Amino acid sequence: MNKVLHLKANEKGRDFIVGDLHGCLEDLLLTLTTLSFDEKVDRLFCVGDLIDRGHDSKACAELIRKPWFHAVRGNHEEMMIDSLIRKNGEWFRVWQNNGGQWIYKPGTYELQYSNEEMKQLAKEFDELPLIITVGEGEDRFNMVHAELFRHGKQKGENISDKDIDEWTFHEKDEDAMLWGRSLIMFRKEIDWNPHEGLSLTYVGHTPLNACTRRFQHLYLDGGCVYHHLKAKSSENVSLMIACHQTKLVYQWSPNWKTLTKLPYNDIIDMEEIVAKYQEEQKEIIV
Repeated sequence: MNKVLHLKANEKGRDFIVGDLHGCLEDLLLTLTTLSFDEKVDRLFCVGDLIDRGHDSKACAELIRKPWFHAVRGNHEEMMIDSLIRKNGEWFRVWQNNGGQWIYKPGTYELQYSNEEMKQLAKEFDELPLIITVGEGEDRFNMVHAELFRHGKQKGENISDKDIDEWTFHEKDEDAMLWGRSLIMFRKEIDWNPHEGLSLTYVGHTPLNACTRRFQHLYLDGGCVYHHLKAKSSENVSLMIACHQTKLVYQWSPNWKTLTKLPYNDIIDMEEIVAKYQEEQKEIIV
């Protein structure tokens, strides 16, 4: 596996970046149709977690074979790799408890796909990069599944484009790329820029009701699959897909079958919310 994939800017069409799919193929195809996606010139990127929980997991996984589709590795792909390639029994149990039961026929433990098919998909997942970068200079953008945030989170430990290009990361930093939620869950102001010198980076992993930005991370996991799982409080879930060229985020509602758009400038800024909260807390203390 090459840990980072560098691609040239798209000079002919548009680049779309979609959040975690989790087998929601129909929602994706409806969204792409509405956006007049053109396979000849447009590209679609995914921030990982193509599989698990959703019933079209295999079809979503097979998107990586399309020439117009690119994806980074998510933690759910990693669990499948650990289970079927590295043959780790403990990880197989973890995977099955976190949506991996799509490999069986419904209501049974009989495989609905051959061992060869599943192992081949796992091998292809094992070739997915942890990070994708597109373009150069001011319009460059990156993708990673969970977050780019230094282990230890000490002041001054920022991550830049140069760190990606020269791959200065340790094993725990790489784990955070697949599993981390520190940045989005940290409810206090961060008094340094952990992304100094980093281009806009699209991420997923953490389901949110609204597209959110913190520093250079733009979060795109709208939790679409929870609608199909009939989960409680799933009324506002969506499939989020951003267009880098137009600077718009589209949100497909599986409940209402509608597509809304949001300019990047109107995206919720987590730092502003945290700062406001901290000021309110100070007033309460006083």
